[in-house]
Amino acid sequence: MNIDELKKIKSFMIEKDKSVFRIRYRTIDNIQHRLPPDKHPAFRNKEEAQDWIKTKQAFLAGEKSRIARIVANNKRYPLVQEKLKLYCDYKLESKLKDIKTIEAYFQNYIFNFFLSVKQTQNLNEWSLFYPEFLKHLKTVKSKKGVPLAVETQRKICFYFNDFLEYLYKNKHTTTYIEKLDIPDSEDSELTLAEAYWTEEEIEKVLPFLTEDVRNLFIFGLETGMRISEILGVTRQLYYKGSLPRKEINESLIKNGISYNGYIRLESQLDTNKDGVFTLKPLKGKDKILSKHARYIPVSEKCFEIVKHYNNKIVGMGTVQDRDSRNLFWESLTKSKVNTEIQDSCKLAGIPIKTTHSTRHTFCTNFLLKTSSEFLTKIISGHSSDKAFKRYLHLIESLADNKNRSSGLL
Repeated sequence: MNIDELKKIKSFMIEKDKSVFRIRYRTIDNIQHRLPPDKHPAFRNKEEAQDWIKTKQAFLAGEKSRIARIVANNKRYPLVQEKLKLYCDYKLESKLKDIKTIEAYFQNYIFNFFLSVKQTQNLNEWSLFYPEFLKHLKTVKSKKGVPLAVETQRKICFYFNDFLEYLYKNKHTTTYIEKLDIPDSEDSELTLAEAYWTEEEIEKVLPFLTEDVRNLFIFGLETGMRISEILGVTRQLYYKGSLPRKEINESLIKNGISYNGYIRLESQLDTNKDGVFTLKPLKGKDKILSKHARYIPVSEKCFEIVKHYNNKIVGMGTVQDRDSRNLFWESLTKSKVNTEIQDSCKLAGIPIKTTHSTRHTFCTNFLLKTSSEFLTKIISGHSSDKAFKRYLHLIESLADNKNRSSGLL
């Protein structure tokens, strides 16, 4: 990507009702193509709008700096860049299609640390800085300005290990380097800003979401389902009546939780890079089996969403076609949803969150309401106590915030 290709921010303000300013703009992420003028971010005064412009300009400056650093590394360390090219060619031969993502991992994170920060191109020395590199990954931010997801950190470490192993096997390096420990996805500590949606934040972000993403967003907040699970929901997975598991139904009633039918989930949707959709087992399961099914109560809000998409499907093909048709499948992918939610967070002026934060929010609120770890785990499908207990940390943070606002701390 060339610096000259970056689009300059063009912004102007429109005074509206003498008290609200609206801003239209152009950025390199092209958010404006998705929003009508009346949905552009509003500000209480001109100064607030100008502050917002400065943040976008700072983002553009950061992009220029990042690209300039990559260009400098290419010139300064041609041998390391040559080895990366050999590795990418090798991955292409093994029919791995997402080479651009791998290159981005190396240029933005791995080479940035070892070449720019540590300034060493001796690959045999890199193992000396492993602990520092792992700490670096936890503090560095992505292009969108948010901390790297643990899963992204895991992928970076995986390809880094694979890269070093390839070099050693093909005699590009003389010393076998011990592999970098891959971060445990369950060890990350959640923070309120990145993992929990407050009512105020939800109200602010909803106007910026398109209809389908807005419905999926609400569905996630109300059910705690993973995005890949929601995308795989079909008409035939929704059932009227009470949950078939008596102990769960009685526990919901006891805790004052009402619902309108339920979803029976046996699998989740897997989207390949070439756009092919397949079904895979639920997380924590090795096979798609009836005994592994999860039963998720559907709130009144979710029931209205199910009805909305059901009405769209009515009249399409045979009954069998309609029943097996995914409610959200036609227009959405996990990547598209994640990008739109993060872009909308920027527009709403709130901390940027990922799609998975809707699940964190549901689990935290459900646990607060029921005080039942067992029931929350059953509904959400958490198979690991270690992963689930991260929500206790969120609850403690919520309590601290409430006490501070009440002047108790």
